[in-house]
Amino acid sequence: MDLAADQQRDRLAWWLAVGMLAALLAFVALNVLGTLVLGLFIYYVVRPLNERVDRHLPSDTAATVTFLGVILPLVAVVAYIVVVAVRELFAAFAGRSLTVSALLAPYLDSSVAEPRETTVRTVLNQPISFLTSNAGTAREVADAALALVGAASGILFVLLVAAAVAYFLLQDGDRLYRWSRANLFAEESTLDAFLRTVDHDLETVYLGNVFTVALVAVGAAVVYNGYNFLVPAPVEIPIPTALALATGLASFVPIVVGKLVYVPLTGALVISALGNDTGLLVYPAALFVVALIFLDILPQTVIRPYLAGRELHTGATMLSYVLGATVFGWYGIFLGPLVLVLVVHTSRIVLPELVAGEELTPEVSAPASLGSEGDRTE
Repeated sequence: MDLAADQQRDRLAWWLAVGMLAALLAFVALNVLGTLVLGLFIYYVVRPLNERVDRHLPSDTAATVTFLGVILPLVAVVAYIVVVAVRELFAAFAGRSLTVSALLAPYLDSSVAEPRETTVRTVLNQPISFLTSNAGTAREVADAALALVGAASGILFVLLVAAAVAYFLLQDGDRLYRWSRANLFAEESTLDAFLRTVDHDLETVYLGNVFTVALVAVGAAVVYNGYNFLVPAPVEIPIPTALALATGLASFVPIVVGKLVYVPLTGALVISALGNDTGLLVYPAALFVVALIFLDILPQTVIRPYLAGRELHTGATMLSYVLGATVFGWYGIFLGPLVLVLVVHTSRIVLPELVAGEELTPEVSAPASLGSEGDRTE
């Protein structure tokens, strides 16, 4: 009896330790939830390519090749697009912003009747005096520069950590799954069926949507920059590349697609045309028609169904993106579909038996139209 009691106490102590460790891991995960979800998204996007490479190389080597050849260039491209968009935004508001040339203009102006004794050489030779007389301006410039550097560093850190998470999943994800199936749950158990169906639908949704976003962003860049090449200055698009990127990102949300961008954009161009010449209205009208067809109807009715399939309800998918972004912020775009897939397959595989008080089985009880059957082969 004493031996059994000691074993029970040992088991209880270990369960407490495991519970504390799980709580600590959950705390860490919640604090970096956005980065983890982004890493999961990158993993599902590049996994099909990694599987092709894995057919010709060892698994660890294939993951490294995918990381160096796909994930890091992908992160670099995203960072470059963000930099271009920010540069265009600064260029658009350059007339209202304080620049270095504006700061030094009084010392470079030779057209005044009595030239100032303080020239650029004086500024360089007496920097303390210059900074003292312009302390407020210099402080504002420094604060803005530090804020920009801090934001860029934060974005780069999130992208790199997310890339590292994706690399870990590529290298050890299947190995971890096989270990879990051998030690924690049976191969044909309910949990195994649940994980396989979730895995299949996440790959379908994430991969299909990223292709849709990329195609819409490229198409929007062609449309917006081509439009600027053809139209007069009063009705030009001010920041075409940044707005093209925004149009592509808006395409993450089904049904809404690019309406969040091109509708306000064409409205602003109409106002600009009315303020200059009503004959210019033909240009924003043509832009609206082209955007409606090629950046809205075509992606929604042809591209997305072809790439992402019809395994999840379109309305539910739309709400998952909208509510995810509303509740969680930027990473809700990736977390919303994950929550939707988990809810759908819990309802299909687990919930009917739980409600009926029956034994849990790996069989799907709800209509198959709500999600896939998880028939992904390993």
